[in-house]
Amino acid sequence: MTARIASRAGVAALLLLTGSPHAQPVDHGARPAAAPSTQFTISGAVAHPRSLTLADLEKEPATNQTVFFSTGRGQVTATFKGVLLWTLLGAAEIQADPTVKNAQLRRSVIVSADDGYGVVLSVGELDPAYGAAQALIAYAQDGKPLGPSGFARLVLPADKDGGRNVMRVTNIEVR
Repeated sequence: MTARIASRAGVAALLLLTGSPHAQPVDHGARPAAAPSTQFTISGAVAHPRSLTLADLEKEPATNQTVFFSTGRGQVTATFKGVLLWTLLGAAEIQADPTVKNAQLRRSVIVSADDGYGVVLSVGELDPAYGAAQALIAYAQDGKPLGPSGFARLVLPADKDGGRNVMRVTNIEVR
């Protein structure tokens, strides 16, 4: 009996919304699964924009970070291996007006994913002379490739929450 009532209520809702008893319900919260990213770009206010692949990252000096953070699914404890974001930005050479005091500190870094998710970091929080955040562009977790998380993930080890960890990185833009 409950199933019939729910079914009738569902048909009534479909009729109300679409005008058709044959319309199918749509899950507006789900996104189609995209293939993991295989490269990302460093662009914007840099002297040397470039694209990087997993092979490129593996050639850079590696850093291992064990992190603990909260997510909507609970606590995460993991060891990530990757390259410090500051190392990659150093190679790209952030552009700044040399006549303006601390001009580089006026810059921001936007790390974006293939699903549109992104976060903004300040150059000051990344710069070892100021905030020295150990932001990591990780390519392995617990000794294994990231897999469905793409080949590159931003990890901020000092964050208590994983909200600024960006999976499936596709672009790092300096503004």
